Amino acid sequence: MKVMKKTITAIAAMMLVFTAGAQEKQQDTTRNTSHYITVDFGGGYQNLVYSLGSKGKREPGMGIMGRLGYRYFFTEHWGAGINVVYKQSLTRAKINYETDAEERTDSEGEKYDFHVSYNNLKEKQKQTSIAIPLGIYFQGNITPKWKAGFGTGISMQFVNDDTFEIDGGDVSAYGYYHKDNIKFSNMPNHDLPAPRSDFECSYDYKASFGVFAELNFMYALARWVDLNIGIYGGYGLSKSTKESDHQIYEYSNEANNHYYGALNSNATKGSHPLSIGMMAGFRFKIGKNKVENKPADEEIKQVEVVNNNPQKEEKNEPQPDANPTDNQVVENKNDELEPADNNTVKPEEAKVVNITDIVTTNPSNNPEQTKPVEPKKEQNVVYTEKGKQVVINGRTYTVVDTIRMIINFELGSAGDPDITVVDQTIDDVASYLKQHPDCKLSIVGHTCDLGSDATNNRIGLERAKTVKNMFINRGIASSRLLTSTKADKQPLVPNTSDQNRSRNRRVELEYVK
Repeated sequence: MKVMKKTITAIAAMMLVFTAGAQEKQQDTTRNTSHYITVDFGGGYQNLVYSLGSKGKREPGMGIMGRLGYRYFFTEHWGAGINVVYKQSLTRAKINYETDAEERTDSEGEKYDFHVSYNNLKEKQKQTSIAIPLGIYFQGNITPKWKAGFGTGISMQFVNDDTFEIDGGDVSAYGYYHKDNIKFSNMPNHDLPAPRSDFECSYDYKASFGVFAELNFMYALARWVDLNIGIYGGYGLSKSTKESDHQIYEYSNEANNHYYGALNSNATKGSHPLSIGMMAGFRFKIGKNKVENKPADEEIKQVEVVNNNPQKEEKNEPQPDANPTDNQVVENKNDELEPADNNTVKPEEAKVVNITDIVTTNPSNNPEQTKPVEPKKEQNVVYTEKGKQVVINGRTYTVVDTIRMIINFELGSAGDPDITVVDQTIDDVASYLKQHPDCKLSIVGHTCDLGSDATNNRIGLERAKTVKNMFINRGIASSRLLTSTKADKQPLVPNTSDQNRSRNRRVELEYVK
């Protein structure tokens, strides 16, 4: 119990340190990767399962555990993992019975019956072992910061040490002479000395095979670490101690006697390891954020860019030195989209460019590796335009300018945005807002078409709030940051592939007055 108290105290201290250090960047805590390292400590009922029958009873004890694990999630929710677990278990056997008569002959040739009595003999059995569980794992979001998950699988346990000692009760022996109807004990001259009651020995043990299960709750403390709290259970399908035909205590005379113990005798016929308890620890996120495969031949849709100074360019002829900040995105529109008022652009006022030219700097999206598709111009809609009137949370504002920055999110996530800089950074935008106190910032969250309307509206707004917190942490007043969501109603590109959907999971920024 002292060891358990020290372990729990250490875990609590570590949690306080990590929690305090995590307060600085709360908006970046929901980072997701495919690879995790777990470190957990815990304790509970960790003991050996066996039956003493009419000879006594087993009393389960408490033990501790420490675990180091690795998880690989091959999808958003499902993964596999391997662990190395160190366990200490404790079990007590309370032995209380008298052996059957064994006929013997004393030194004078007289026959008598020999008996051994176990008088509430308490045997404390301790086992340390190393287990290697291998299993499958599931995880899912409860909130942006909380996840829940479970795991189950098989486990091999290798016993490192298995000992016992007597910590209560005693053993007595006596001889009964039928001829004289007399009972004798503690008579060394007749091979009846008082048996010992201070034994401390080791058991015969072996590797065992079993199953395990666990239930976990993970809370994002920081960008690179989660707090992990859970319950666990494991049971050995095969026995970890060997069966034996010996009696618990075999006594011939003072020079020839041996205490085998409950687990090395015919009283139990072997034992199975059992673990049920609670654990707490940390899950470290390693590697980069999970990204979807983007094959070189993935279909990339084209978009239109509206030039605010069309007289400086020839119709439909892109200019390589055009200032991208003067252009506004016009996207391919799906049938279910609702165009904004007064935002339709005539074909002759726009130019056609590949979306990779304006929304990403990722080398894997090299325009030479893509297959441009001519857009249907009658479906093109402008969503951002200087001077356009927009309604945000019931109030009307005028768009001053659109920020040229792409802020994307993982599927179902509202945290850990992947920011691709086109013209400006978050710091640039914050600086502009500080220099123009009359401007506000519109922060609009978008999703792909996967999920219900309610889910997409919620996630879209949470994404906008995540970006809002970035500006609050840079000294911008919350009242100047206007969050809203369009859910999946204004896709940047059609939701026709995983690549396109990843681009639609985004946040867009506009300066408004």
